[in-house]
Amino acid sequence: MNRPEGQALAPAWDIDPAYAERLCAAASAGVEIIALRMLHRPEGIDTAEQLPVDLTLPASAGE
Repeated sequence: MNRPEGQALAPAWDIDPAYAERLCAAASAGVEIIALRMLHRPEGIDTAEQLPVDLTLPASAGE
């Protein structure tokens, strides 16, 4: 997660539904989906804490 205000990873169903569907299919097939916060520093990029992953199809999807 490159955005400091982000609290969880969720696919953008309304922007790229094909990606969202494939991500969910991968998770259903047993692929572990992991989201990590990235810290950008002058020395480089580090990982920080793990964030929750939400693959729930929103009620507004497909509208």
